[in-house]
Amino acid sequence: MFQPLKPLSDDIRRWIADNSTADVSALRLRHHGHSDLMHAILQIEARRKCASKLADTLRCDAFQFPDMIAAEQSTSDALAAIHSSIIGDASTVADLTCGLGIDSFHFAADGRKVTAIERRPEAVAAAVANACALRLSDRMEVICADSTEWLADTAATFDCIFIDPARRDNLGRRCYSLADCSPDVGALLPQLRAHTGKVVVKASPMLDAEAVAHQLHHVSDIYLIGTATECKELVAVVDFSLPASTPFRLHAVTVTRGTTSHITIGDDTHATAMPYVAPQTGMVIYEPYPALMKAGHYRWIADRYNVTAPDPNTHLFLSDRPIDFPGKAYKIVESMDFDKRAVKEIASQRIKANVATRNFPLDAPSLARRLKISEGGDMHLYGIRTSARGLMLLLCKPV
Repeated sequence: MFQPLKPLSDDIRRWIADNSTADVSALRLRHHGHSDLMHAILQIEARRKCASKLADTLRCDAFQFPDMIAAEQSTSDALAAIHSSIIGDASTVADLTCGLGIDSFHFAADGRKVTAIERRPEAVAAAVANACALRLSDRMEVICADSTEWLADTAATFDCIFIDPARRDNLGRRCYSLADCSPDVGALLPQLRAHTGKVVVKASPMLDAEAVAHQLHHVSDIYLIGTATECKELVAVVDFSLPASTPFRLHAVTVTRGTTSHITIGDDTHATAMPYVAPQTGMVIYEPYPALMKAGHYRWIADRYNVTAPDPNTHLFLSDRPIDFPGKAYKIVESMDFDKRAVKEIASQRIKANVATRNFPLDAPSLARRLKISEGGDMHLYGIRTSARGLMLLLCKPV
């Protein structure tokens, strides 16, 4: 059993606010043995760590973290909002891997009745307290249990079940296969089907979408979700009302600067042949957001956005003028063949730029050293392979 966390008093909340920028190590030394203040120091440290990813949730100054593990492993508000949109019109939801509860809180805030299952008593205690602090307790039930055992014992049914299996084993090593995660969703599917018609599975972004669909069956949609710099996760929707081998829809979702880009990706087989052209000075070069890059379907991307490409394996795109493209855009200031003359010319300029390579014989750090480039600044230098001119260097500035 768990003991619910007591609410933070007004005095403790003020103390947390007053010490929000203090050195937490010094605070721990000063207040060692004072349990309330030690818990308050944990809140300061966790709030700092989650200030960006939980900016909305942490507007509630009564929100509490049970420990740093929960803070480090929690999803972000932005991703939880996407998960809630994927769940759709379900009015009853079971979250089988509650953790800190950010997904569950978003589901409940969107008007759903939520049953949250969590096996760590300290996390359950925090989830109960935080549901009250966020004024969601009337729509949430938090149960301390192992989700697989709870499923076997309950007769409850839900419009949707959400599950985010743990991706680390008992030794802390990262797991990538669904079968190696805990719980094993594939093995759990027959039990899940007895309690719902729809399951939303959050998984590693390293997984292949086709392989996930083949393993889980009945998959209607797969979402690749990320930021401007990283693909964060793969989310699969299992709809038991569909045939086991239903073709799935593939989505690339990117959260950047407070906005969300959602692209449903079409089939490459219906796209026209992609033209490959050599980059020229004055052109705009596009680097797709990581979720879109992970999705592949490059011919469809070229067709959809009316862009060309330097090479089939470089995975960058080109246009003569700026367009609305889901990715980073740079104007080519100078394009040159990668040869001794170009290397000598760039090295002599002592340029400061961010270096990246695509389908190139050198990695980015090696190319930067060879060109005597200091990393940083606004300029960008690509080393790429092109179909028309072989290896090229592109010095670019942001659009």
